[in-house]
Amino acid sequence: MAEDYSPSKACESLGKRLKQTRTNAGLTQEKLSELSELSVKVIRSAENGKVSLANLAVIFKALSLDHELDKLL
Repeated sequence: MAEDYSPSKACESLGKRLKQTRTNAGLTQEKLSELSELSVKVIRSAENGKVSLANLAVIFKALSLDHELDKLL
């Protein structure tokens, strides 16, 4: 299993899950951008698996998932 691990695949999976969570919440990228005070470009990048830890924390907070971020710590 360890040989199948790829950081880029993990990031890609995280991005897909972020997008699914956003759409399940009925939010557009534009609305999440407003809620998080991040640009749509940052939201789009996050959904493509390219996001800084700081921006990821902000997105989690905007999606009311900050408790999930706590689990990672």
